[in-house]
Amino acid sequence: MTEVKSDSGKQTKVNQTQEWPLSPRTSENLQDDERRALEKAKDYWKISEDLYSESTEWKVAKESEFIQISSTYCESLNLTIFKVKCVMNQNWARALDVLLDYPSCPSWNDTCETCELVMDLSSPLDSIETTLDPTKERSAWVAYMRMSDSVSRMISKRDFCTCFLMEKGQDHALYVGTGADVVACPPLKKCVRGEQSILAVKIEKIDEDSCVMTQLASINFKGMLFQTLVDLSMVKALNTFAQCLRDHANSLSADQNQNSENHHKIPGKKL
Repeated sequence: MTEVKSDSGKQTKVNQTQEWPLSPRTSENLQDDERRALEKAKDYWKISEDLYSESTEWKVAKESEFIQISSTYCESLNLTIFKVKCVMNQNWARALDVLLDYPSCPSWNDTCETCELVMDLSSPLDSIETTLDPTKERSAWVAYMRMSDSVSRMISKRDFCTCFLMEKGQDHALYVGTGADVVACPPLKKCVRGEQSILAVKIEKIDEDSCVMTQLASINFKGMLFQTLVDLSMVKALNTFAQCLRDHANSLSADQNQNSENHHKIPGKKL
């Protein structure tokens, strides 16, 4: 059991028996719930490809010199999808490292209170039929995120468990996730477990010192909330996230611009 401090300062026991990240899964020890999470993420990968295609029409909701937020209706999901595009003065691989360094995320992302890698699922990908390009670097994982008070000020605390697939090429990367229900990431007391219906992030190289991030997102906060009210708050939350990311990425010194591997796979810590 792990003890977690709630907002009131009281200790709350949760059913997390190990520190995250757990040992990487293989095809032999992959649990049924983890396989279902991978299969679900695979389905959402195809949906994201359709959304990223040039045929998708987007309505601009907010735009500045380096950040643009727009939305569209996805018939296959019956959801409004939001897109945020952000240009950064940073090497694309270094920007990807920043996004996947989960424990460091709250230090620069005002929308996030806690973010952790739960487990690496890259090895079992070979046993899952996907449309990912086998000639590119592929990986998969489960992550946990809890929203900050700045986002959940008007509602009870929300947290999320999401399974991601990623494909990484020579000058770009794409990872796509959707809500996962796995034993390794149980709901915490004092939090309402929401669902990231879809969270897709594409990082593309512009030149050696700049890149563009395009994120697609739709969130189900669960509980007694109208989805229309959630959608109205998404533009503000995504703009805050994009501005935080851009400011942080631009502040990194030039000597940190190097391709690094597995920066997000660092020892976990208790919540």
